[in-house]
Amino acid sequence: IGLGEVFVFVFFGLVATVGTTYVVGEQLPAVSWLAGCAAGSLACALLVINNLRDIPTDRAVGKRTLAVRLGDGRTRVFYVV
Repeated sequence: IGLGEVFVFVFFGLVATVGTTYVVGEQLPAVSWLAGCAAGSLACALLVINNLRDIPTDRAVGKRTLAVRLGDGRTRVFYVV
């Protein structure tokens, strides 16, 4: 349903970073949330650029990624933002 970017941001960014900080230090400082957002954003950027490349083949086989739903132009704008 095109939610890969959301799950990547949450689990590769926030859960991994903030969760590790909590397990190690039993607290949730603001810097861990910022680091989680940075890591999640980088992981999402990699996913978006890979999905941008795959739009024609994903569309042909019926995959419904966010890039397929947005189309080439809007996916490029999403990547920049």
